Amino acid sequence: MASRYSLNFTNSTEGAGDARSRDYTIDEVIWPGDKLDYDCDYGRALIPEAQFQRLEFTKLPGGYDGETNDGHLEGRTSNNLCVKYDESAAGFVDRCASQRCLVTGNKETSDGETRYEACCAWDLHVWLYPDSSIPKGDEAGEGGANEVTIPSVFITMEQSSEILDLVRGRGAHLAFGVFVAWLASYMSSGDYRRVGKAVVERRKFNAANRRNMAEGVEDGYRDEGPGVAGDEGGGR
Repeated sequence: MASRYSLNFTNSTEGAGDARSRDYTIDEVIWPGDKLDYDCDYGRALIPEAQFQRLEFTKLPGGYDGETNDGHLEGRTSNNLCVKYDESAAGFVDRCASQRCLVTGNKETSDGETRYEACCAWDLHVWLYPDSSIPKGDEAGEGGANEVTIPSVFITMEQSSEILDLVRGRGAHLAFGVFVAWLASYMSSGDYRRVGKAVVERRKFNAANRRNMAEGVEDGYRDEGPGVAGDEGGGR
């Protein structure tokens, strides 16, 4: 969930250069976006200030501290502050598919008590669609683009947690998964490597031709020079 938060990185003073090292306040947090990162219609809680103070949003490098916050903002039990403080009839667990909530940065004050809003995090698959505006090679001749197929798998945050639970403590399985991901990326970029090698070889070939042409012109000049001088000497 850390990717949904950031800090307004600025220097403490003009020319200070400490934007990535200085201390930040809660007022400098860039909070998640409504309907982009979360939707309060699927779960909303108002967290008391004392509970909110347990969370960390200003820790460098990115602001959000997952080790501190995740245990308080995800799951189906009352450890999840949204489950604990969602006062709706349906309840947070039944309405929020991701079982995670994002603090929005909004707050309400009533009877001298400040409470901070947190809402259900979006947790949808990301779908890839082809760009129909790009003509294929067989449709536009030489000007068309070759179709490239890259196998992709997208999972939700909840599904990723299940996978992490399965591989946690199984280092060999995790290492094998990393190797498979690396191998897939390496093989899918084979066309780029072949094109790159072809470009390098073409440059070498052109450079060699230019050198040969230059040497040929220079040798011809040298051969012509002595012959002219000899003719002039014979004339005298």
